[in-house]
Amino acid sequence: MLVQLAAPSHLVDPCLLALQPVGLLRTQVAEVARIGGRDAVVALGSSLSRLSFSPALYLLEGADDTEALALRWRALEFAWGVEHLTAFSRESPRSVRLASLPFDGRRPSGPQRWMICGAVLGLLRAQGYRDVSMDLDDGESIRISWSHGPTRTSPRLRLSEATEGAVAQVVASLEAAPEADWTPRLLATATHQSLRTLNRRFQSRGETIGVMQRRLRIRSATLAIAQTQRSFTEVAHETGFSDAAHLSRSFRAASGMTPSEYRRVARRR
Repeated sequence: MLVQLAAPSHLVDPCLLALQPVGLLRTQVAEVARIGGRDAVVALGSSLSRLSFSPALYLLEGADDTEALALRWRALEFAWGVEHLTAFSRESPRSVRLASLPFDGRRPSGPQRWMICGAVLGLLRAQGYRDVSMDLDDGESIRISWSHGPTRTSPRLRLSEATEGAVAQVVASLEAAPEADWTPRLLATATHQSLRTLNRRFQSRGETIGVMQRRLRIRSATLAIAQTQRSFTEVAHETGFSDAAHLSRSFRAASGMTPSEYRRVARRR
């Protein structure tokens, strides 16, 4: 369901959509809660860790420990202007408690808290924490605990759940030169297939070559912004954007943050 929320453009970070209590999502989560209860909403939140194309998830997966995760999580919430901020409090070396702070005197709904809890559970499991579990022992906060962890792994900015065969060759070409002025015909020639076959393969995926190219450019820019100190003008030219302003507009539309905001969050350890 969460991946489908990004379906109209394939360019918006699904985490941005999922963690903001906007009308469409609130309705969908409430329906999940009505049918499956708390566990179903937690499972929905946990699926965030498997999303493709998520600059926010890349930042969160790169946190060294739960303290760094909390700092980055809160920084994202501030950058996105979400209604309810999440409070993390470390209870022991192997547990943390989550609580949503009221906004304008209003407390978040149960499904909203369960959704956030599920997202944190999924992140910790993806980072190699073992025996991760939650304990909803009162109505306002949730305790998450684990037995061991984390097993450090490098975060990766996923692009797609399935890039195999000829499509993978197209992705490799676009990744190798994101700044190039690729056309479908040039890509078809570079990957040794006909233009008709190339278009058919992308149509079966439900997206266009143009959307894939824009998504890859944003992905390349995301990595450069997070991992380097290069100027945004340099990043723009290296990743296929006309200038820093073009990069900023495109990146903000996709991630909910300006390149400067994203780089500041990435520096939090």
